[in-house]
Amino acid sequence: IDRQDVLGMLAHEAYPGHLYQNVYHAEHISSYCQRAYNLIGYSEGWAEYADAYIMARAGYDLNAVRYLSLEDKLFNLYIPTRIDIGIHSEGWLLDDVEDYLWDLGLDMPEYAAWVYDMSLEIPCYFAPYAVGYLQTQALIGGAVSTYEDRDLIEIHQAYLSIGPAPFHIIEAYM
Repeated sequence: IDRQDVLGMLAHEAYPGHLYQNVYHAEHISSYCQRAYNLIGYSEGWAEYADAYIMARAGYDLNAVRYLSLEDKLFNLYIPTRIDIGIHSEGWLLDDVEDYLWDLGLDMPEYAAWVYDMSLEIPCYFAPYAVGYLQTQALIGGAVSTYEDRDLIEIHQAYLSIGPAPFHIIEAYM
């Protein structure tokens, strides 16, 4: 594992990802029900956002980071989410997954088999990460645009202070 992989993993799982998120909620959200409310999209969305946030500030070449981040999101979130939907809503088989990838210009039979197997073993595994990340990024990005005079830390605190909730409720409070 190279340093970038370790840094991204730590950002997702520890600080400022899941560990920070859970400690923040324990300190700032008084409702036990809300703290126990587990919305996977909310929590994985924050962790994916935290990963991208740290990687963009890690001192690496920003163009390389943007490319690698897009590649990561594309092959680990977005494409697998679409394939999962194809399998469980449209009855795709492995050949259909390979055809879908081929239509995207990708000849990747091992990747197709991996996503296919993951989707069969854990249906809807990828969607909370993908949708959660897109929603979290949109909500925080919208707040940054709306409240240009605010520090990004304040916006992050506002997001986390709302706590686990459906994204339309977070949007209303943001």
